[in-house]
Amino acid sequence: MRDKNGHVSEPSSVGTIIAGVIAILFGIFWMGFTASLGTPGFFSFFGLVFIGAAIFGMIIGTSKAKAYRNGLHQYEFHRQRLVTRLEQGRKN
Repeated sequence: MRDKNGHVSEPSSVGTIIAGVIAILFGIFWMGFTASLGTPGFFSFFGLVFIGAAIFGMIIGTSKAKAYRNGLHQYEFHRQRLVTRLEQGRKN
């Protein structure tokens, strides 16, 4: 995954879930805060939108992390097979 400056990092399920939980808590706080001020229900709706976006982001982020891990395991498996074949070729 790339950030806004182009730096590359591995996608992390843990980081995605932590960010999602923080966003969900903010959405709950937003709904409670706007309700305590007596604002119209429309403003509380943004809290629900925020919670929905957080859940969606958590699902997408964890699926990206899972796909990355699967790809990494495949790569390591095939690499090890090639290394083994090369070592056997040297012995013969």
